[in-house]
Amino acid sequence: MPNKVLIIFLFAITASTVLYGQVDSVSANEPPEAQLYRKYSKDEIKSSATGFRKFISKFSFGYSLGYGVDIYKNPLDDYSLSASSEGPFITSTSPEDTVGAIGTWMTTPTFGGTANQTVSGDTADLKYRGVGSAIPMSITLHYNWKRLRLGLGADLGLHFFPKMSPKFSDDDMWLYESEKKSSFYKRFYISGEYAFKEFLDYTWAASLRLGILNRGKIIDKNYAKGKFFVNVGFNIERNLSEYFKVILRPQIDFKSYKMAINGNDIRVNQHGLYTTIGISYRIPELKKSPMKADHVQINHILNGVEYRSNRHPFYKYQNPNYGQNHRKPTRLKKKNKKRLQKN
Repeated sequence: MPNKVLIIFLFAITASTVLYGQVDSVSANEPPEAQLYRKYSKDEIKSSATGFRKFISKFSFGYSLGYGVDIYKNPLDDYSLSASSEGPFITSTSPEDTVGAIGTWMTTPTFGGTANQTVSGDTADLKYRGVGSAIPMSITLHYNWKRLRLGLGADLGLHFFPKMSPKFSDDDMWLYESEKKSSFYKRFYISGEYAFKEFLDYTWAASLRLGILNRGKIIDKNYAKGKFFVNVGFNIERNLSEYFKVILRPQIDFKSYKMAINGNDIRVNQHGLYTTIGISYRIPELKKSPMKADHVQINHILNGVEYRSNRHPFYKYQNPNYGQNHRKPTRLKKKNKKRLQKN
């Protein structure tokens, strides 16, 4: 009888110990993140991200380079157009005009000229038009909050002023050419982006930029008015990691300026179509694991501190899902595939 009591007592102790261990262990239904923490309570786990690192990780830095065209249009409804040996010039049809003949009126105005032939706006469409080109280079800084990104940017670009001809004739005598063919321009803007769609490793975002433009030395600043521009774009983003992406951005530029010459406001529309390709990088909030022999490839705990993997370069996912960084088996990669074929 005493032996039976002893056996029952030992069985009860063993059962309670097993149940106690099961309570402390992590349930199989809990997510992987919870299983990482099974040796530590949440209060005991420290993050390797400092306060400054957490703050700076909210910002993304971007760089892009591209090519585009500027579509110039210059309506001359209230002017007459004349041709001379030095090129075309315009004269206001207003009886109150005191300026007279104006040459190279879209870029660097000159005054005076003797007409060989004159065409009035009453008898012909005097709208000038031409297509120039531009090479924009941009740097951006964005604050990321969920799907919304707010930021600042600056462009430095090279633009080429086109040869322009009036709509009514392609004769060389009416051809408008600027003395300076090209110039660097600068612009500064605020920007907003909204990522409205994500699929696999791709993100699509709408983009808006508002800012001011300095057109450079082609346009005489003493006469030009109108520095404001609006840029609407569509981002196609290839996410190489959580923090690094390649961005293709087709965009439309809305901008114009007026040449204010003694009360004569000569309007020039300069809308543009551009495409840029660039990169964007955001600093990860967690530090890399300090242990060189640490081969863990996801965010993990080391001595009570959470780190990210030290195995991945910046253009790979730092906290990958299973197979996310290595989607093709090593034996099927090109260099190994050839070896298999030989064998």
